[in-house]
Amino acid sequence: MLFACVPLLVVAILLYRRGSLRGGFLLTGVLVCFLYNAASLALGAAYNDLFLLYVVYFSASLYAFVLAFTSIDLEALPAHVAPRLPRRGIAVFMFIAGLSPCVWLIESVAALVQGQAPQNLASYTTSVTTVLDVGIITPAAFLAGLLLFRRRPLGYLLATTLLILLTLIGLVVVGQTVMQTLNGIALSTGEVVAYVAPFVLLSLIAVWLTVILLRNLSHAPKAPEG
Repeated sequence: MLFACVPLLVVAILLYRRGSLRGGFLLTGVLVCFLYNAASLALGAAYNDLFLLYVVYFSASLYAFVLAFTSIDLEALPAHVAPRLPRRGIAVFMFIAGLSPCVWLIESVAALVQGQAPQNLASYTTSVTTVLDVGIITPAAFLAGLLLFRRRPLGYLLATTLLILLTLIGLVVVGQTVMQTLNGIALSTGEVVAYVAPFVLLSLIAVWLTVILLRNLSHAPKAPEG
């Protein structure tokens, strides 16, 4: 978050203040990553001396995201999207990415069948990650894919936001894995295959699709056909 997201946030803000449409899209995506991180800390981290800071962080991220998201003129947006944008391919990826958070359900369902709390729940009272990923990210990804198929303006903005989030979450997963390893927390092969590798792979694909989508956005409206 400090070495990747903060610098990217500064760049996005500068572009946004210059009136760049791409900057607006980038800013929305980066802010949703901060919102996701803030929600994880404010709702999931064990109570500590930084709790009130987590609350401020969450509130600032939430309202900044709302302001950035609603600042995009959806009615005028289609005129800024190039016809060559691979809309269907990005939509299909949205559906695939939307299924990826469902891996968290494996442990939850297994625990439900066994009549006990999930093993990895440890000292926490609930799985905030499952709530955020399955309850919010998965439906948002499916909605983005559906809207893209229907050429709805909201689909372009929602898809870009989720692609940027997925890109940055991939970096977070790598960072978390490295820190866990350095602290002597060894992940099993199954955990790496189920929880680490899929998110890293999806993140790499998301980088490529994000670049494609942003390249097909222009500040000036596209020329009318005919």
